[in-house]
Amino acid sequence: MIKLGSRPQKYASVVFLLCVICYTLYIIWTKTAVYCLNSDTVNEILYRYTCWSEKTLFPKTFLCSNESFTSRPVILYGILYAITNSFIDAFLIENCITFLLLNIIVFALLRLFISNISICFFATAWFDIFLANGAKEVIFFPMNAYLLFTIVILLTLIVRIRIYQKIVKATRINEGLSYKWLFISIFVMAALSGLVSIKMLLVLYIPLLIYDILKVITLFFEGKSIVVSRLIMLVSSIISCIINLLFQIIFLLFWGDTIVKMQISIAPISMWFDWNVISAQLQVLLHYFGIESTASLSSIEGIRMLIQMILFFMNILLFGWYLKRIKQASDDPVVELFGYWCCATLIIFLFQIITATSSQVYRYYFATGVLWPILAMISITTSCKMQSSKIAKLTVKGIVVAISVTMFFVSICIDNKTYQKENVPSIASVAQYVEEE
Repeated sequence: MIKLGSRPQKYASVVFLLCVICYTLYIIWTKTAVYCLNSDTVNEILYRYTCWSEKTLFPKTFLCSNESFTSRPVILYGILYAITNSFIDAFLIENCITFLLLNIIVFALLRLFISNISICFFATAWFDIFLANGAKEVIFFPMNAYLLFTIVILLTLIVRIRIYQKIVKATRINEGLSYKWLFISIFVMAALSGLVSIKMLLVLYIPLLIYDILKVITLFFEGKSIVVSRLIMLVSSIISCIINLLFQIIFLLFWGDTIVKMQISIAPISMWFDWNVISAQLQVLLHYFGIESTASLSSIEGIRMLIQMILFFMNILLFGWYLKRIKQASDDPVVELFGYWCCATLIIFLFQIITATSSQVYRYYFATGVLWPILAMISITTSCKMQSSKIAKLTVKGIVVAISVTMFFVSICIDNKTYQKENVPSIASVAQYVEEE
């Protein structure tokens, strides 16, 4: 893509990433406890504290809602609580650590597509800046309820893409099975996530399965031979779905009494085609892309939304252009990632439309919201790599840098506006009082 060849440019990427990370850590540490604690966050903290008190992941005095809270980094929290002796401070430090861990995973995923390490540093900062509030608030700020789910999704995609890159030219099944340990790692993650919640089946394993099925069907109707690599990926997706579902059943049989089970029913067919229902879901989906329908264009929030809208359409256009230019879309890892994202978004959207649930399942859009800024940067870098014009590359580089810096300062302004409200009750002081009592 854009080659950051000189040392000043390389250093600039690292410094920019460090500025974004340090600012985010500052917000997590200084603002979460006062401004962002809500009933969900308090519930998360109480679960961790109860686990520490009873020395178990399944405390008898705590009833989880809809899914097991064992997906939370409880062991890390326990270590931090033992050191700090404060469940608020332990939770804040945990959030800071998991935020850094997420950045490392994102960086690893970007490295599969971007060879220039300087651009990867910049792209990681891009992820932190453009991650929409809808996804951010359930991943690490103010609560990291879905942090481990996000890590499983990203790690599964990393391993899966890495496998496909190695076996894409395979002509025999044995060539694919030579990477059995990578497949086993995927299956282990499917089993562990199945022991926690069925949501991963919806947001990860079923979308991957549907994508692999569609790829095989596409190759068949195009009259092309169905390559061994595609069949291997399809079989691995089927096995992952079965393992995830099997371990969810095992969890419900042995530990089902530790959670309040989610009630899911099919909505009336008339509601499936109700425009009010569909438009409401579209608004929720756009919220996870950072596009807020309530933001006024004359406000600072409106500027942020406008930048996110530019990113949205730029991402779509660049990927469409890239798709036309590549020779073999079936073998391209960028298409693989976009394919999963499209399937996951559509499946979660349809699930919301045709079902009536007892919980806030709209948060499942976090899976697509997390990938969106990553896909945007991959689209930009891969498209620029195919550009022969230096002027075009410099133009894109200037636009990307300008948008990133502008968005960073806009976010700072919005945070400053949000956290300057007067007479905000300090929930942290209430929690500290409960702890002392």
